[in-house]
Amino acid sequence: MKTKIFLNNFMINKIAIFLLSVLCGILVNSVYAQETKTKNRASLNAGAEFAIPTGDLSLVTSFGVGSSVKLIVPTEKHIAFTASVGYLYYTKKTLLGEKFGGFHSFPLKGGFRFSIKQGFYFEPQAGYSIFASEGESDGAFTYAGNIGYLINKKVDVSARYESATKNGGSLSHVGVSVAYNFKL
Repeated sequence: MKTKIFLNNFMINKIAIFLLSVLCGILVNSVYAQETKTKNRASLNAGAEFAIPTGDLSLVTSFGVGSSVKLIVPTEKHIAFTASVGYLYYTKKTLLGEKFGGFHSFPLKGGFRFSIKQGFYFEPQAGYSIFASEGESDGAFTYAGNIGYLINKKVDVSARYESATKNGGSLSHVGVSVAYNFKL
């Protein structure tokens, strides 16, 4: 019971902070855009996430699937601030007759997107992930590195390595994301 109350309060606080950050980012971008008359506007992309577990995580699950939403706020010509929230479900895996896995992950990350050439980018991120299973929850510092390509400024395809670390242990995966980009 205490875990559920803690998780609910923790999630409400994190979501409120995230939404406030998004609002501030949009407002700052609007002011910046009017000063510089740039054509780069903030965008929001939403899409599907797929994860292939690596390391210790691969012992308890074979695959992860979910979705994510990412706010992208340009700050310079080739640099943008990003804030993302996602959801991944890691499937169950049977090992020696025992079932493992079957848990949820909620990563909250911020980072910077560096555009390299037309459409190509790399994006380091850091944040916090909440893991939940059967009424229990725990969290860990999370970092990720994305490499992606924006097709016609509308479809965002990326690959990344992501790892959540706590007390010397880590849960990592290689992820693929396909998202649609909406200009704000």
